[in-house]
Amino acid sequence: MDPVANAARDAGGFFISGFGMQPPAFRGEDFERLDIVLTASGLDDFADELEHANEREIVGIAIRVLGLERILTSPSVSARHISSMRNLRMPAG
Repeated sequence: MDPVANAARDAGGFFISGFGMQPPAFRGEDFERLDIVLTASGLDDFADELEHANEREIVGIAIRVLGLERILTSPSVSARHISSMRNLRMPAG
């Protein structure tokens, strides 16, 4: 099985591979849908954004994520996404 799908299952959720305009995502009983953003307009090139990304660990897997302030600068983020992120909290680290 795919290691990403395994990680989602180990976290009590499941992986959605995405199709068409729908991005890949994670979802589970204890958490809302988490979209995996593959592209975003209005940001620096990938190497620069990666250099400033935050490292987080999810069920033993280290991942790099953009800070919320960077995500909100992208004009491709819809008003619906912004309103759903207003109460988002990530642990310090």
